[in-house]
Amino acid sequence: MKPLPNPFCAQSLGGAALLLVLLGSGQPSYGQQAPPPPAATLTGTFEAVPFAEFARRVAAATPYRLYFVPAETDSLRVTLAATGQPVPEVLRQVLGATRLHFSIDADYRVYITAGEAVQTQLPADFFAAPASALPPVATAPASPSRLAAGAAPAGRAAPGRVYDIGLGQAPANGKATLTGRVRDGRGESLVGALVYGAAPGSGVSTDQFGAYTLTLPVGRQQLNVRSLGFKNATRQVQVYGSGRLDVELEVDVTSLKEVVVEAEKAQNLTSLRMGVAKLDIKDIKQIPTVFGEADILRVVLLLPGVKSIGEGNTGFSVRGGGADQNLVLYNGAVVYNPSHLFGFFSAFNADMLKSAELYKSAVPARYGGRLSSVLDVVTRDGNRKQFSGAGGIGVLTSRLTLEGPLAHGKGSWLVGGRTSYSDWLLRQLPSRNLNNSAAGFSDLSGHLAYDLNDHNSLYATGYFSQDRFRLATDTVYNYRNLASSVKWKHTLNDKLYGVLTGTYSRYQYGLRSDRTATTASELSYNLNQGGLQADFTYFASTKHTVEVGASTILYRINPGQLTKVGDQSLVVNTTLAQEQALESAVYLSDRFEVAPRLALEAGLRYSLFDALGPRTVLTYQPGLSRS
Repeated sequence: MKPLPNPFCAQSLGGAALLLVLLGSGQPSYGQQAPPPPAATLTGTFEAVPFAEFARRVAAATPYRLYFVPAETDSLRVTLAATGQPVPEVLRQVLGATRLHFSIDADYRVYITAGEAVQTQLPADFFAAPASALPPVATAPASPSRLAAGAAPAGRAAPGRVYDIGLGQAPANGKATLTGRVRDGRGESLVGALVYGAAPGSGVSTDQFGAYTLTLPVGRQQLNVRSLGFKNATRQVQVYGSGRLDVELEVDVTSLKEVVVEAEKAQNLTSLRMGVAKLDIKDIKQIPTVFGEADILRVVLLLPGVKSIGEGNTGFSVRGGGADQNLVLYNGAVVYNPSHLFGFFSAFNADMLKSAELYKSAVPARYGGRLSSVLDVVTRDGNRKQFSGAGGIGVLTSRLTLEGPLAHGKGSWLVGGRTSYSDWLLRQLPSRNLNNSAAGFSDLSGHLAYDLNDHNSLYATGYFSQDRFRLATDTVYNYRNLASSVKWKHTLNDKLYGVLTGTYSRYQYGLRSDRTATTASELSYNLNQGGLQADFTYFASTKHTVEVGASTILYRINPGQLTKVGDQSLVVNTTLAQEQALESAVYLSDRFEVAPRLALEAGLRYSLFDALGPRTVLTYQPGLSRS
């Protein structure tokens, strides 16, 4: 700041230093007076007067002295007529439509700043009592500059704020455990965000729910949080004992001038886990789409070791395995047919997805039931801040997704649907066979997330899809997918949490032919499975993680049912015997990071499969003909 010519509003170097010291509170008001002096009045007429001239006239007529940066006010012109108005009211009229703020101290000094207002006095609890005399976190009052972590609003931080963690505690070993969640500005949990302190090797990453557990020494610490695509966040914490701190990250947009692609560029290791490819929804939507639909399965087919099993087929092969050797999960529930319309479209609505992981080898012990690969698809939790929606109309399909908060931000909901209208395109083709064909699909999915408290969270997901097509014949083919899951996450202590998951999946296939009355029939098949799984994760340290769990799945299969259609049909109704089985498993895995680029991981999974009755078994006497 440079001094003004008028001695009544001159700005000295000491005044600038005082201004820097007093900066520290981001109050969003235009007037902050602490304590306010008796207001003086101003009388005068100003016609497009430069702000510097306005400041001189105020200083000449009143005891107020204005301090400001000339570069921030050089374009400001003052036009008003004041008759005995208090100076603070005049300043509100002048600065109300700008981004400038003002504060007034007890000596009639007015500090005008851009962005944040100046705090003109220290907070009441600036000289706080010793830690031993402080009350517990649950009753600790929040102040503008110091706030108990348990009362942090939505994880946002103000400049200079210090978070008190675990007030009233005194750990014997001098260390405390900090837990919490990392979310974005809409309340979505961020998976894989890095949370670390100042000590080397003290960092951890958030799990699939955005939660973290970090061990820190007692005392003043700086907590750093990083996530790809978001601005880095820093929190100043005073650690007295174990506690909780939630962090909210802002989206970071970086403008790139150019992109240079180089062949045979050395790739840096970003993960110690081999044979796994993690797909982010942002990457999925950047891949060229078919008929305007982002397709996660098309992206999977671009990965090394993955290929389509054939044109017009819906499956994919991983490193030579069959299509039935892939386990496809949608928030933990099995989806048996993950494609629509002969494989042209994925069964998943891209607007609802958060990420997907494809395990091609070294599959974690918590997964089982398939030999080749595991594709784990995860949906977003939904917007916890406000109601929003997204949609699109394409050549063959349309989609709509809606989301919003629940219970004042404690939860969220997300629902989306798609439908196709491809028959009109088939009628435009020159082939007569295709003109007489029909094809279409639709799907609907929903997701709920709700935090009961800091230790318990509930998640529920439902998915339904159906396909129906006819190819130049009288035969109509159809199949349906149904998948649902309910998860309960419970934090037992600072280093141990468990997830209880219940799932139900159903796949139904059928075909119907009724052109000829005497052979009109309908064939149907369905597979049902219900499962229950418990997973426990123990963080022995920041480099040592142990997972243990158990699961059980009940299968019910109807191999086939043939029924006649119409009274003239000569088809004999036939129903094959129902089959059912129980598959159970227990597992244990241990992961230890020896060095930044070396980790040891071992896992053991023990599975049991029991075929259940009732079932008809035919036995033949020895020596007799079986034909």
